[in-house]
Amino acid sequence: MERNAYALATGVFVVVLGIGLLLAARWLQGPAVDRQPYQLISKASVAGLAPHSKVYYRGVDVGQVTAIQFAPDGSRDILIDIVLEPRVPVTGNTYGVLKSQGLTGLSLVELLDDGPLDAPHLATSAAAPARIPMRPSLLESFQAVGQGIAEQIQQLSSNANRLFTPDNIDRMSRIMANLEHISVRVDELLIATRPTLDRLPPMLAQGDTALAEAGATLRALRDTLELFQQRLGEAGAIAARTEATVQGIGAKVATSTLPELEASVAAVAAAAKRFEQLAATLERDPPALLLGTVPAPPGPGEPGYHPD
Repeated sequence: MERNAYALATGVFVVVLGIGLLLAARWLQGPAVDRQPYQLISKASVAGLAPHSKVYYRGVDVGQVTAIQFAPDGSRDILIDIVLEPRVPVTGNTYGVLKSQGLTGLSLVELLDDGPLDAPHLATSAAAPARIPMRPSLLESFQAVGQGIAEQIQQLSSNANRLFTPDNIDRMSRIMANLEHISVRVDELLIATRPTLDRLPPMLAQGDTALAEAGATLRALRDTLELFQQRLGEAGAIAARTEATVQGIGAKVATSTLPELEASVAAVAAAAKRFEQLAATLERDPPALLLGTVPAPPGPGEPGYHPD
């Protein structure tokens, strides 16, 4: 009887303890929240991610992964079903990044958003959950860059192997020998041209002096040309005044002197004609110089005319 009472008490204690644990777990979970479904689309590996993995929005725990599956359309995309609290501002610019949890090897989903603050929220439902793209994480980017660098190093190594063949090494040795010979020849040429180079400064100084003298000569020539141009201007003015004087003299001669000269010439011509008539009269009748001229007998029709 005593044993039965002890067993009953133990059973009651276990039941009460279980109910207390359930109530404590429920209290720790907080009030029930109607979470909204979304779907992440990843083209890369999601190793370490599993159902019930945490989903964070900028470091804040906002949901969890519910399922992981391949896309039914055969595109090799991986569909990750998640549920988020309604307070999460999921927009068209929201994207997911897969992050590792350290030594455990498990992964979680970090949601980020690089769009404007006033971007509209995505509409979602259980029948048609809104899709959020996944982007490569920083580690995946480093891995991709490292893979590219490794490929470039491998290509460089292959090119180096093709470059450093025995024939190419022999050619490069000959090239180096030729370069050394050219270097020696250049040194000899520099030594040979040293005296010429030493004479260059005095020659340059003489050239500067010659240029200065040439400049002075050009300035003197310019002054001479300016003086000559001035004299030409003065000569032109004198020629213009001379031309005006000649034109005045010509006009005066044409207006006054020429008519007087013509009258004098006409008088001289008349005197010469009378002198010629006098000479003819004296030649016919020399006594006329002393006695005068005898009048000519009257002609027919004149008074005193008597026909013979």
